[in-house]
Amino acid sequence: MPRRRTIVENINEMHIYHMDQLKQKIEAVITLSCINEDDEVENIIYEVYEVSTSTKGKNLADDLVSSLSKINLSIDEITAITTDGASNIRSLCEQLECYNIHCLSHILNLILKTSVEKQKILKELIGCIRNSVIKCKRPKKASVLKLKRKLKMDCKTRWNSLNEMLRSLVRNENDFKEFTTTEYILIKAILEILQPFGKYTLISNTSNILQHIPILLKVRDEIKSINTKFDNLLSNNENKNINHNVDVSEDEEESEDFLSEVEDFSENSENILIMTMSMYQMNMNKKL
Repeated sequence: MPRRRTIVENINEMHIYHMDQLKQKIEAVITLSCINEDDEVENIIYEVYEVSTSTKGKNLADDLVSSLSKINLSIDEITAITTDGASNIRSLCEQLECYNIHCLSHILNLILKTSVEKQKILKELIGCIRNSVIKCKRPKKASVLKLKRKLKMDCKTRWNSLNEMLRSLVRNENDFKEFTTTEYILIKAILEILQPFGKYTLISNTSNILQHIPILLKVRDEIKSINTKFDNLLSNNENKNINHNVDVSEDEEESEDFLSEVEDFSENSENILIMTMSMYQMNMNKKL
């Protein structure tokens, strides 16, 4: 009979082994959105399965059709597929002749990433911040700094992560002296520009297509002006004339005023339902 410590060690070793094995596999998750018997939109995790050796659009399409056939669901009954815009997933939709809806959160994330990288000064500053965060995560450096709040690292594929990284840095401004006062002012000004996108991303990530349309209408002007805002920010930075008003509190929940504003906008926009039904009808006509 093994000892308790031996069992714990074996469990940890098994965990590490199977985690490494999972990293070698590519898995897909199928979620279905439908209207239930109570006329409510319901999201269901239908299946998690290992993708075939090839991730080309045709192979993924075959996997999807095979999976849906297990519950006697034809691809003709699928109205649309929400995707992240990857070329192989777009190819999947083309193979199945299914309407492709690009994930709104992915779009907003790509807009922010592209806009920041277009500005050389911002790109270099954020690169320095990333390097600093990496250094701070090293045990020796962390033991010296003893920051009250944890610094967060951004990830290009994780929504709002740039926003979170900058917020975590500003929260530690008094203890983390690797950046000058001027640089912190610039970072806060960048955060002010990013804040609306962070709010819209959080809402769009938990809403359905009916709520996406008013979000798009509200964020449209922000998208159009983001490059201009960054240009003006850098111009003001050269003249040392930056004003900022940014909330870096630990509370991640959105304000009730902001959420009610979006909800009111949704309720007062009758054309939202018309536009959505038009998309649905267009897709059904395409299938027929």
